[in-house]
Amino acid sequence: MTRKYDLGERAKWMEQNRQRILDAAWNLSAASGFEPVSIDEIASEAGIGRATIFRHFRSKTDLYVAALWHRMSQVDLGRVDAAHQLLDPVDALAAVLRANCEMFDQIGDALARCLLIAPTNDLIRQLLDISYFGRRVDSMSRLAHRLQEADRLASGWTQPRVADVLIVLTSLEAYQTLTRHRARPTKQASDTLFAMAQAFLMSPDN
Repeated sequence: MTRKYDLGERAKWMEQNRQRILDAAWNLSAASGFEPVSIDEIASEAGIGRATIFRHFRSKTDLYVAALWHRMSQVDLGRVDAAHQLLDPVDALAAVLRANCEMFDQIGDALARCLLIAPTNDLIRQLLDISYFGRRVDSMSRLAHRLQEADRLASGWTQPRVADVLIVLTSLEAYQTLTRHRARPTKQASDTLFAMAQAFLMSPDN
């Protein structure tokens, strides 16, 4: 019994240390980026020894990738998935754009950093290919198909063309253009994106 208890306590202690390291690495790199931050600074911020970091991570790069992965795993995709389930495809479109903006408000910095280092990091690139790019392309194609099936697309708009526009409207770049460069709050950003989507929507009265 004592042995099992000791092992359980050790595993819990190690996981707490790992979490402190990830949080320290993320917090210290938020302002200046990861490269200027030293392992000693991360250890000091986490309140642990330098050697403890290397028990969990082989290098500073591995630590940064793990910190990014950890932040990305916290994103709430449930709200986006729920928006897609709305019966009316136009209502679904408005809800998807709103939920997507809320998601970026929650996780945008982590995603932006992933996009920045993806060209030189295979693990992050694979993560983005599956989640940010692949998942979004598939879901926007299905939403465009729903709009087409409901006869809600304006004249001259095809399902592939609408899917392309939706991929742009649901990109981090579009969101940050409005919120960071135009200083628009998240709700106003989603309203603006939906207004832009009106270009390919046909009124149900037409």
